[in-house]
Amino acid sequence: MFLRILKNDFNRKRVMNLILLLFIILATTFVSSGINNLVTVYKGVDYYFDKAEIGNFDLISMGEDPKDKVEAFLAKEKAVSKYKVEPIIFLNKDDFSVRGKKSQARNDIILQSIEESKINFFDSANKKIKTVKPGHVYIGGSFIKDNNLSVGDTIIFKKGKTEIKFILDGKAKDALLGSEMFGNCRFIINTNEKNKLLENKEIASKRQGKIAYVISNNLKRMEAATAELESISFTGSRWMMKFGYVMDMIVAFIILILSICLILVAFTVLKFSINFTILEEFREIGVMKAIGIGNGKIRYLYIIKYLVLACIGSLIGFFSSLPFGKMLIQSATENMVLENDLGIFPNLLGTLLVIFLIVWFSYLSTSKIKKSSPLDAIRSGQTGERYKTKAILRFEKSSAKPSLFLAVTDIVNNPRRFLTIILSFFLCTLFVLIMVNTTETINSDKLITIIGARADLYLTDDDQVNKDLNQKDMKKLKANLAETNKKVEALSMSSRMSTDVVYKYKVNFEGNGYFLNFKQGVNSKVSQLKYTKGSAPQNGHEIAITSIISKMTGAKIGDTLIVNFGEKEEKCIVTAYYQTMNQLGQVILLHEDAPSVMKNATIVLPYKINFTDQPDEAQIKKRQKRLKKLFPQKDIMTAKEYCMDSFGIGEVLNSLLILLLTIVLIVVSLVTLLTERVFISNEKNQIAILKAIGFQNSSIMKWHIYRFIIVGVVAVALAAITSIPITKLCISPLFGMMGANDVSFNIVAWKVFGLYPGLIVIVTIFVATLSAQYIRSIKSSDTANIE
Repeated sequence: MFLRILKNDFNRKRVMNLILLLFIILATTFVSSGINNLVTVYKGVDYYFDKAEIGNFDLISMGEDPKDKVEAFLAKEKAVSKYKVEPIIFLNKDDFSVRGKKSQARNDIILQSIEESKINFFDSANKKIKTVKPGHVYIGGSFIKDNNLSVGDTIIFKKGKTEIKFILDGKAKDALLGSEMFGNCRFIINTNEKNKLLENKEIASKRQGKIAYVISNNLKRMEAATAELESISFTGSRWMMKFGYVMDMIVAFIILILSICLILVAFTVLKFSINFTILEEFREIGVMKAIGIGNGKIRYLYIIKYLVLACIGSLIGFFSSLPFGKMLIQSATENMVLENDLGIFPNLLGTLLVIFLIVWFSYLSTSKIKKSSPLDAIRSGQTGERYKTKAILRFEKSSAKPSLFLAVTDIVNNPRRFLTIILSFFLCTLFVLIMVNTTETINSDKLITIIGARADLYLTDDDQVNKDLNQKDMKKLKANLAETNKKVEALSMSSRMSTDVVYKYKVNFEGNGYFLNFKQGVNSKVSQLKYTKGSAPQNGHEIAITSIISKMTGAKIGDTLIVNFGEKEEKCIVTAYYQTMNQLGQVILLHEDAPSVMKNATIVLPYKINFTDQPDEAQIKKRQKRLKKLFPQKDIMTAKEYCMDSFGIGEVLNSLLILLLTIVLIVVSLVTLLTERVFISNEKNQIAILKAIGFQNSSIMKWHIYRFIIVGVVAVALAAITSIPITKLCISPLFGMMGANDVSFNIVAWKVFGLYPGLIVIVTIFVATLSAQYIRSIKSSDTANIE
């Protein structure tokens, strides 16, 4: 008998059962993919580094014969548990060409044969690269993007009589050097090409090096010990290397927030739909009680019904969650491998969780069956008894039209009924606005102060930078700045030209040695920068440090560091904290009078142009165009463009925003469509009565549409107001990982309070209008239909 009852129920209430099935599919898709992404993002960079096997401390050496020095050091050092060393070649980027033009790269290009590799590289599909064909190459880092390359394109290396053509096979995900923030690139080649390169005597004698991947049992001792090695050009712990992927992790973290939002929406809507469908079945419950079926058996019947629906919907949702989850996480995996070792188990766990919750919700919802009686079948589910007013607010004196009056009364006097829609719309809108605020901040000049000093324009020229570094002469660098400034002023643009130089110096603090980056301004003053605590350095014996340097060394304001400036040692007092994302936040700021030596310089940052007549943004844009004609070989950027270039994820975030906005609009549309269909089914008698007393279809439809408009406006308004503090709460810690603890977000008011909330409300109105068309099919005679 129970099976016959279930079969009749499925056949008779196809529409409502189909709506519930769609909710279950939606919930399972979101929950299963969300749990999988939670596990994946939680492991994040650590999973990637473990899979690549890069150890927890890495160093790069370059010199005539670094092998004996490096390996001898690693073999004796007590802080080293295990190590592996691989040979590499450093080549000048100017010796590479693409389509007949010099290649674009930020630093020297590292070449490595796949046969001699000691770590794992991965292709775009996250498959391990095991072999490279002779004459072919995989490239890690930003080289492919910077040179607009595609698979099959040719890169030519030529130095002296040595010329080699490489055919691009694709992008290599390189855990050590693959982050765009590092600005490095590595060519993964075949041993044949490496041997050809080493036939060049200059390359063989001066351009070889080693990369050592170390598992250390004492990282602090390791950092101090490597500071004494002269051939070392780079050292970094896993803790530091993780900062290079902070921009990728911002994308991953945004996806994490989306997954959590979708899970909450799914559970909220699911509980709403189950409660509604059970409450609607007052007739069936009353009839079953009238013929003698007990409460327990009735509850058992409905639990079985929802269990069947849950199994069918969850199975479909499980399979749809696999591509949906991959689509979401794909945006964060361009430069890294984000996976987990559990496979589809998190998806399966999410599916089982949805089934369990559906059964649990149905069990809780059917508890009201005990209060039902056979008379409820006659009274349309009402007892007919009420001893107090139902209304929270009374609107009898309102002059509003009937449709609006009914909508406002429904929402105000029964807010719990609409709470699901408000919460769903609020979460969806809030997530979009968090994404908008983050994207607008990354794509603005708000973050310029954590990259360097603010300027009107930034002039970058790789050839000039190499020239400045090779000359090792500060006087010549200042002469180049003066010469460039004269060319600018020749166009009737009064300006000041400055730059910053990054040096590498040995530092000793409390008996521990370090090899750290120092930044010093040329033609600029440290007093112009912003400090988070303390006061700017006043002389050459005072410095400012970042929170990351403080964490690394233990130094704080008032402490003294001994700095070896190459020609002499100086005691330098820490006077302030400042924030920067240059060199992953590991930069100490020097006063302009500090005794720096150009032979220790490693980087010359872009030239900064500051116009003395304080032009507005429009005038700066015009001057930028004129300077581009004056310096056609140089990149000239505004502060906003320089920020976008430095972070390198602006385009990714824009694409992700479009994708996620699309997902949110689909979710909002589905929630509107399904809940409106539930409302119409539940209010069929009321609609029929309204038609019987003379209400037109249009008025009744407006009643339903107005409810969604009011609820939608309330939800998006709350989301817009709370989006600013929640954005700071969620995203600021990611910048804080790199020493930027005081980030000013770029809040574009017309987008946060107008465009995106308005778009969601418009879509809601459109879908609600379409859904409300079903009201036309209800007749006034349906008031007598109690089945």
